[in-house]
Amino acid sequence: MELPSDQLKSFAERMARLVASDQGKQLVQYLRLTGWLTPPPVAAQEGRPAGVDRAAFSDPATITRVGIWERQSKAGQTVFLRRMDMQKEWKWWANVGRINPKGSKRRVVLLGESVARGFLYDPAFNPAMALETMLRSRVGKDQIEVIDLARTNLRLEGLLELARSAMALEPDAMVIFAGNNWVCTPNGVGDLRTIAASLRESGLPALKQFAEDWLTRAVAGLMDSVAALCRARGISLVWMVPEFNLGDWLDPQPSPPHLAQGVLRQWIDCWEQAQSALQEGDFQRAADFANTMIELDQGVTASGWYILAQVHLKAGDVELARRDLESARDAVIWDSFTSRSVSPRAFSVVQQALRSGAIKHGNALVDLPVIFKEKLNGELPDRRLFLDYCHLTSEGMRVAMGAAAASLLPLLGRTQPGWNQMANDCNAPPSRVDAEAYFLAAIHNAHWWQRYDLVHHYCSSALQMDPELAQPVRLYIDLQSQRAPMLMCEAAEHLTTFGSLLIQHYLFHSNDGLLDELLLNVAVDSLQSLGINVQDQLAQLRREQHSVARRDINLLDYYYLTSARQPLELKWALPPRAGSAFRRVSDYYKAYWQESRFVFVGEAGLRVLLSLACRLPVDGKSETTVIEVNGTLLGKMSVDQKWQTWEVLVSEDVVRDGINQVIIRWPTPDYSAEQSFERAAAELIDEKAFPELFPVFGEIHSFIASDAGNRLSQ
Repeated sequence: MELPSDQLKSFAERMARLVASDQGKQLVQYLRLTGWLTPPPVAAQEGRPAGVDRAAFSDPATITRVGIWERQSKAGQTVFLRRMDMQKEWKWWANVGRINPKGSKRRVVLLGESVARGFLYDPAFNPAMALETMLRSRVGKDQIEVIDLARTNLRLEGLLELARSAMALEPDAMVIFAGNNWVCTPNGVGDLRTIAASLRESGLPALKQFAEDWLTRAVAGLMDSVAALCRARGISLVWMVPEFNLGDWLDPQPSPPHLAQGVLRQWIDCWEQAQSALQEGDFQRAADFANTMIELDQGVTASGWYILAQVHLKAGDVELARRDLESARDAVIWDSFTSRSVSPRAFSVVQQALRSGAIKHGNALVDLPVIFKEKLNGELPDRRLFLDYCHLTSEGMRVAMGAAAASLLPLLGRTQPGWNQMANDCNAPPSRVDAEAYFLAAIHNAHWWQRYDLVHHYCSSALQMDPELAQPVRLYIDLQSQRAPMLMCEAAEHLTTFGSLLIQHYLFHSNDGLLDELLLNVAVDSLQSLGINVQDQLAQLRREQHSVARRDINLLDYYYLTSARQPLELKWALPPRAGSAFRRVSDYYKAYWQESRFVFVGEAGLRVLLSLACRLPVDGKSETTVIEVNGTLLGKMSVDQKWQTWEVLVSEDVVRDGINQVIIRWPTPDYSAEQSFERAAAELIDEKAFPELFPVFGEIHSFIASDAGNRLSQ
């Protein structure tokens, strides 16, 4: 029923006064959480499909902005110029100041995330450059152009809006290379209540299922909208299915989440037994324990799958290993939208949704898991095509864009060649570009807690490709070893003058100052292969800047804690994720495994005093906690639920020159899984904070290493 205009006016005035009040603002917030303020889908009309809103079919001439580029009139032409007020965003997009109006050339627009951006290669080399080169080789230089709209960190939610705005560029074809950043994003009270109910009823397996179902629906909805948008304008559409570095990448482990009552102890015992079996070469026994782990955790951790993959690779069964590694990749989907320790990836449900959606809408599909498998003759995708978890080497980019170009040519009225033929139409970048990208990849992999051999591969390969990189590698060792802020170091100044476009573009935007034990050891070893010895330089820098003999060291400081390579334990020291709907704040360190690792820089002959304030997190009796330094047992402490401070003396015969390893061994917590999930559900609903889903073994309020001689004499 429609209201008369005078009644509508009166109603609107009353609503405006209510909304402007404090109570009204809170009411609006609640209504948004319920989803009641979300506009309903547009019904099918005027040839527009249901589920696609009117904005998708607006006149391209009314679109004023595409990404960081804004519509302006220059010399009688309508162009898109990069906005000066968005300079902080420029680094995420193509290094292009101006997008010209469409002329006679056929226009292809490339949308995507950091993989499509050419992370660690861009702006020296990227997928858009490769795609344009390949297409021009077949269509003609003056006949086609590729507009690069890939954006690092682009999310699923932002892709549709970018596709809509790209209509202003009048593309003939659109290629979408995305899916690594697509994670479950709970919306409103309805989703939160569903998650809470799932946790109460079935624990983490139900949360994993919720995330898979949510993503499947979200991807299908996105593809429906984009396909309808392109179909309405006669634009050819190509979807690309991303692949993951199955052969090399290992998620940090084990840190099991909350499991059913009494299962945690069994799971840990199986993990320890499986590790022992692998070391002894008893692969059948390792597989048996791994299968038991998967039964116990119901597939919500990667650990059991990784063990099975090792077993199957030893047996030469690549396909079973592929299945195991895909399961390991997918196991963490339930935690991917809350944890900083989960790297970007295309989950199986995303890959399958892309395949199904392309078939449904009759769009072209580039299936990189299939293409890469063919390229590698059935072997697992690995460092030959990847720089890390999902970003591609120059070879990986050429293969991927070769497949994209091969799919585009029939849509542009040309004969379709094989993807391998198209890949050969684009030359590899200069070796120096590859070398710099590999050096940056070594840093990136180390900061994502990857193992020594993978980090060493990228660093040593970089130096082999371009021995002149030895100087920036030496400067990086100096940079990471200084106590001063990174940009205030002389090494940083020298790095900026080295002349490397990539190092300047990525290193200072993406690098944190860290002790970097593994990475700097790799750098030292890689330089040694060129006959350059910097071991003494590194040892001296660490003594001068970080030795306990010179100052007290806070072992919980982020700079030192990163070398422990336990990412979950780092979360308390990190700032909240910008833009996240959830916050988890802790004022102290939490241990999520039975061992907590720490490091300090010492000097031989020095006695060190460790001051530790800790407690156990659960109710119950006192338990014994053990502390070791460099493999030497120093003491056992009876710890309970009250904060207690312990002082442990590390004798001079235990302390080493350089990095010293400290391990605290906690008792396995005996907790109620039902209570844990009930508490998690309550936090989710009442506090809008993502709950604690991992058992806590111990908690530390402070942990200081100091010169025992100075402290005991005071």
